[in-house]
Amino acid sequence: MIDRITPLLLLILLYCNGQNKTNLPQDSTVESNTISNDTMPQENQLTNQNYVYGLAFLQLTPQRISEFVRRIFQDKSGNLWFGTNGDGVIRYNGDSLEYFSVYEGFGGFAVRGIVEDKEGNVWFGTSGGVTKYDGESFTNFTEKDGLINNDVWSIAIDRNGIIWIGTLQGVSRFNGEVFTPFTIPEAVPDYTRGVTSARIVHSIMEDRKGQLWFGTNGGAYIYDPASGGLTNISEKDGLCNNAVNDILEDKNGNIWFATHHKGVCRLDETSFTHISSEDGVYGTEAW
Repeated sequence: MIDRITPLLLLILLYCNGQNKTNLPQDSTVESNTISNDTMPQENQLTNQNYVYGLAFLQLTPQRISEFVRRIFQDKSGNLWFGTNGDGVIRYNGDSLEYFSVYEGFGGFAVRGIVEDKEGNVWFGTSGGVTKYDGESFTNFTEKDGLINNDVWSIAIDRNGIIWIGTLQGVSRFNGEVFTPFTIPEAVPDYTRGVTSARIVHSIMEDRKGQLWFGTNGGAYIYDPASGGLTNISEKDGLCNNAVNDILEDKNGNIWFATHHKGVCRLDETSFTHISSEDGVYGTEAW
């Protein structure tokens, strides 16, 4: 799940109020939420005045930074960002960990996507909207600013700098000034999973041709900005499962799909290949 180091690591089998800007201290560090390699708290607690970060889990396994890490991203400066499912985001600079949650001005407790723009701003898709970090402060964007829904599940930046945000209720495009809705056809909600809807978009990816790929409960949709066309790929076309959690392109131009019920498959120019236990990949739920 390391976006800039090894993209294919995103395919992990699981076997189973308005706009708000909050300034950080000048050194961009929340001191009470910083832990260095040499100063692990004796009580295994990472706290601020109001919240205990990952307390129950850390007491059992202090070497883990959070119970559930959804995303790992390395920025241009070499910092590693860990998007968690309840502890906000964690930054590791090679020496210490810094925890940022809503109590430090971050947008949400859960982080489902992390990207970086050409200016070096880091953008986060969270359970409370979209958050931008410019190296000094957080700026939060929500429905009050035009975002289609605050429950964000995916985020990507295309070659033109447009930010694409996939939410529980569809897709928004953001050009830095205004949010614009982008229509993806509805799909049948998948009630076997914890969170679902007819419009949820789990993944957004731009390929080498400049096309945008969207992972939904109705398969994958491909948007060609040049023509404006939107094409669907589903099980009837050979996709291993319509519940698509993630989409990636490899160096050869093959497209990989992580699905929720039938594992992983790969699309080349002409056909799908299902990756199975015979290929050394086990399990059916992939992210």
